[in-house]
Amino acid sequence: MGRDARAARRKGDVWYLTVMNGESPYDGELTLDFLPSGRYRATVATDDGDDRRHIVVRTDKVRGGKKWPVRLLSGGGLLVKLEREG
Repeated sequence: MGRDARAARRKGDVWYLTVMNGESPYDGELTLDFLPSGRYRATVATDDGDDRRHIVVRTDKVRGGKKWPVRLLSGGGLLVKLEREG
């Protein structure tokens, strides 16, 4: 069985990223090497703490080509909209 499924798609200058996690929790990093260099505002919908039935939406700042820390619950995941900043 796979550990997770990831997909990134782009429309214009806006990127969309989805990650669906497998059976084991994941506390690590995602590499944003698919993004052109620069700063991005990440709007993130993900599991709320220890309860994957509740979703929280937050914003974060990331850079293209860098690593981004993430924490995913067993069977959880995240959706991200990445928009380039100035």
